[in-house]
Amino acid sequence: MNFLYCFDENYNSQGFSSMISLLDNVSEKINIYLIHNTKKVVNDFPKLITTHKNLNSINIYEFNDNNHYFPNLSNSHVSAATYYRLFIENYLGEHLDLLVYLDADLICMNDPIPLLKEEFRNLDQSNYVLSAKTELDREDVEEKYLVELEMPFERLEVSERYFNAGVLLINFNKWREENYTEKLIKRLSLLKDNIIMWDQDVLNSLVDGKYSILEQKFNFSDSDYENQSKEETDNIIFLHFVGNTKPWKINGAFRPSSQIYHKNYRKVHSNKFHIVHTWKRNSVKGIIKAIRNGSFSNIENKVRYLYEFVKSLTFS
Repeated sequence: MNFLYCFDENYNSQGFSSMISLLDNVSEKINIYLIHNTKKVVNDFPKLITTHKNLNSINIYEFNDNNHYFPNLSNSHVSAATYYRLFIENYLGEHLDLLVYLDADLICMNDPIPLLKEEFRNLDQSNYVLSAKTELDREDVEEKYLVELEMPFERLEVSERYFNAGVLLINFNKWREENYTEKLIKRLSLLKDNIIMWDQDVLNSLVDGKYSILEQKFNFSDSDYENQSKEETDNIIFLHFVGNTKPWKINGAFRPSSQIYHKNYRKVHSNKFHIVHTWKRNSVKGIIKAIRNGSFSNIENKVRYLYEFVKSLTFS
């Protein structure tokens, strides 16, 4: 089975953590495809990934379609790499037929292979290009979209439903037959500043609700993790760390779901914890707050975390 990632050097640690979680859970050898801002990333790959018993091949492509305007990147937590997957037809070979696209900020928690094969059969029967998890139905509008985001339906001319693009099953033969990359580039140029959720908006604008629907377990938001029963969390295939609250930032480091990320991070890194600062002063305030409100207790090795936190303040 073929898995596709798209990220740049700012997300290497997250991408490698995701890859090792995937390799540790799959029940057959897989091919990993990566579109990156530099092919030199091959020198950064942890040996545990490149020599993994479940890895068949790693294929790296350097993104060079930089002559396009990528909207809404200023002061955001994403980079131009979020738009890379719109261009996959320019990089991936025609020998590929089926692809599973995965965001770098997700962790695989169970063997996805049997269920993905079933979903690809459903996709084939549907005659659609994509499978994805629905994030918003027009008939069931969530309050957060009324308050925090401009509604996507009128803005993008989407009629019925809007999907989250963190996990996509792609019939790449149909993608090529229907010239998806060419159409997406045109959409990108047409939508411009109407784009809020980056390439996810562009994809939804083109697909317009015509996709095969994945269950929540294939793209399970970390914000929902703490409110679920053990039975439900045990069935998660991909846990997706969405939004600005990330495990590697202080504002998300101490949630129970974040410990799943750190567990996989330390498999392929010498540090025990991934710690990134946007503003160091805010990070210090955040860790003091976490100690006071008790959320710091979710960290397994508290002394080690404090040591690496102080070290990161000094050397980052």
